[in-house]
Amino acid sequence: MSDKPKMNTMQRTIQYLFLLSRHGYNGVRAIEVQKSLELTASMVHRDFHALRDEGMLENVPGREDHWRLAPRIIQVAVAHQRDSSLQHQRLDEYTQRCAVEIY
Repeated sequence: MSDKPKMNTMQRTIQYLFLLSRHGYNGVRAIEVQKSLELTASMVHRDFHALRDEGMLENVPGREDHWRLAPRIIQVAVAHQRDSSLQHQRLDEYTQRCAVEIY
């Protein structure tokens, strides 16, 4: 391991999500995550199982040593995008109403 500062659980979780988001459907092996983030195998194992229990990660069927983002985290992102679009639409409608000239 290097002299990098240790990451807390939240920082590790964010790094996992960023890393896994780049591996899509086929996922990535936990050992690759461990090496990439310079973490212990037990830490990655513990964290991944906790994230799986929360519905955020899943094992790739037929490739049990590979992990990927689970539908729940994707659903969170999609819900956020929908809400953002709705807020933009409301702001645009309000802006158009305010732009009407008064005679």
